[in-house]
Amino acid sequence: MNRRAFLRRGAAVAVAGGLAGCTSGEGSEFALSTHGTTIVEMEDGRLAVEVTVTNTGDTSQSGIVYVTANMNGEKSVELRQVTLDAHATRTVTVPYDMQYGEVGSFSASATVRRADDGD
Repeated sequence: MNRRAFLRRGAAVAVAGGLAGCTSGEGSEFALSTHGTTIVEMEDGRLAVEVTVTNTGDTSQSGIVYVTANMNGEKSVELRQVTLDAHATRTVTVPYDMQYGEVGSFSASATVRRADDGD
C-alpha cells in the first residue's frame, strides 16, 4: 500500500496537547508541550511518528515524551527523553519495527510530562 492510499484510509493521528502550564510542588512552571504529530515513512521504509515539542518557558527544561499508538489493533507506548532550551522547538522521531506499507490501521497520540513526575 502506498503512502497516499494509507493516508486516504484514514490513518489520522490524534494529537493530545502537552501539559503546558502545569505546575509541580516546586512552584516552577512546566512549559513543554507537544503538537504537530505526523505519520511518516522513514528512508528504510519503516513507519514512524514525528512529534513536535516546544518549550515556551524562559529556562531550559526536560521532559519525557509519551507516544501512545494503536497499530493493527495492538497498543504500544514509546518514551523519549527531551531537553529543550528556552523558547526552542524540536521534532522527536519514534520509529516502529513495521514497514510503512504493511500497516493496515494506525493512530497515535503524544503528550509530554515533567521528567521527575514518574508515573
